[in-house]
Amino acid sequence: MDDLIPLFIFFVTPVTLTLLYMGYRLANRLLDLRMAKLNPGSESAPLEPGEPPTLNPRPLQERAQRLQERLGHLEEILAHQTKQGKIS
Repeated sequence: MDDLIPLFIFFVTPVTLTLLYMGYRLANRLLDLRMAKLNPGSESAPLEPGEPPTLNPRPLQERAQRLQERLGHLEEILAHQTKQGKIS
């Protein structure tokens, strides 16, 4: 039994951790590719670790426009509540 402890520490544990890490990286890469296929207009996932993602400015502009509309609605609500005396 004592002979198996060094075998486990020096072989089984590093091999298991290496396989888990490789599986994790493979799963992340597959999920990134899948998300790029499901959302072609969004950020595309980098295929190489050093490659920067490409951005499509259109969704960002649409989001900025929606945020501006929400800000306008909130300003209207604030003005209405200030007029009613709820906010000073």
